[in-house]
Amino acid sequence: MTNKILIKKTDIIGLGPNSSKVKEYKNSLIELSNIQKEATIGLILGDASLQSQNEGKTYRIKFE
Repeated sequence: MTNKILIKKTDIIGLGPNSSKVKEYKNSLIELSNIQKEATIGLILGDASLQSQNEGKTYRIKFE
């Protein structure tokens, strides 16, 4: 069993995109399946949009 240190999103706020801690956080995220990717692209092309409330640090998908 490995002792993996979990990095929280709040731990990387304000760090640069090339920070080793940010890269480690991104690598710890799960990858979307092909169907999830295709559904997301289809929704964005259809009736969904990406929004950011903090100058591009995070995004959310809005469905209308």
